Amino acid sequence: MDKHCLPRDHYHLSKDLNQIAITYTKDNQTKKALEFCLKELKHQKSIFNHHHPRIARTLMTIATILLNEKYYKKVEEYYNEALSNLRQSTPIDHQTIAKCLTSLGRLQAIYKNFQPALPYLLEALTIYRQCSSLEHVNSADVCNIIALCYERLNQPAEALNYFN
Repeated sequence: MDKHCLPRDHYHLSKDLNQIAITYTKDNQTKKALEFCLKELKHQKSIFNHHHPRIARTLMTIATILLNEKYYKKVEEYYNEALSNLRQSTPIDHQTIAKCLTSLGRLQAIYKNFQPALPYLLEALTIYRQCSSLEHVNSADVCNIIALCYERLNQPAEALNYFN
């Protein structure tokens, strides 16, 4: 419905795509969700500048679908492409960048690459702090992941700084 009412670069169209993908995934139709998103990505790349924020958000949706299927290497590729895209298309303090950075940091933590996870997470936290209060759920989530990384790196004092 929004596709017919909103301009083709409207942010809500990305949210709609994400919701459709989530719905397919919840209905155990992951393959259909992925096919839908890849088709949309191809369409978006044909009408938008390659660094358009909608393309980045679609890449992030695809990465999330692949993450649920545990295709970690592909997930990393899609998140990195999305991050590169976002850095060239949105203000540096944009929360979508922080979300992408958090996802990349979380992915590194899944790999047990705790040290490489930290720069992503610390940058995400900086952005979230600029955009919202320290008590915001996104800031708290990132602080928790950072603390867990420091804990796994046997740096309990640093971990406690972020747990608190």
